[in-house]
Amino acid sequence: MDFKALREQILANIESYNTEEMKIVVIKLLDFLVDINEKRSNLEAENKTLFAEMDHLKKNPLSESPEDYKLKIDEIIAKANEEAQKITDNAREEAENIILEANKNSQLIIDKADDSQNKIIQSFIEKMQQVIEEIKLKDDEAKLYRKHILSIFRKTLFRFSDTNYYIIRSDNEEFRDLLQFFEVDEKLQKLCDENIEKLSNDPKYQEIVQMVKENPSEEDIVGINNILKDEHITIDNKTIELKEVEPTDIEDIIIEEQIDEIVEDEEEKLPQGKSKFLDIINQYKNNK
Repeated sequence: MDFKALREQILANIESYNTEEMKIVVIKLLDFLVDINEKRSNLEAENKTLFAEMDHLKKNPLSESPEDYKLKIDEIIAKANEEAQKITDNAREEAENIILEANKNSQLIIDKADDSQNKIIQSFIEKMQQVIEEIKLKDDEAKLYRKHILSIFRKTLFRFSDTNYYIIRSDNEEFRDLLQFFEVDEKLQKLCDENIEKLSNDPKYQEIVQMVKENPSEEDIVGINNILKDEHITIDNKTIELKEVEPTDIEDIIIEEQIDEIVEDEEEKLPQGKSKFLDIINQYKNNK
């Protein structure tokens, strides 16, 4: 057996062995050395016997013929060669078994590591799927709230003329509940005042106010109603996607109480006996 090649093969893979594998290799090599030592001791004993017999033959040359000596020596040599071959074969087999078992243990460790890694990845995937399902449920719940808010605004928002202003009907209880989510602060009040001022400067609004001043009779109310056609005040049936509402996002919304303030201001300017603007608006709404 080529022990040098065996040594080189073990040294080449020694870095990949862990502690358990090193223990196995060392134990196997120690067993191998003990076995070789035992067989070497047996060979030494046989050699001593052989030398003793040869010495005996040398001292007693007449006991056997030279041919007998030669045959006996050949037999001993053949037996020694046979034993040596057996020892070599056993040593080679033991070395191969050591290397095979070490490689097998190394592969088992690698397989265990791969299995552990796969379990970690699978656990992560399952957690991500759970998070995705929770997000979907939250999104579905949010969609229901958005649809409900949309349905409320469709029933309460009316466009004022062909401007970007909207009149809000506040007699809807659901809408009143919704208004409780909005805080009235200084910024919002300032924004409402600015919107009222913009409404006062609106041409259509001025036209209506002027007609009320000049023609307060019932016949002229019909003229006002002609101005307030569907093309001027319409219900927007389009789907409006409502996002998170901030005070700055309701710049174009004018509630009915704010319109009352405008009407009161205009009433002070009107002569006695003139019809109220709010009455005209209410008549228009009743006719609708």
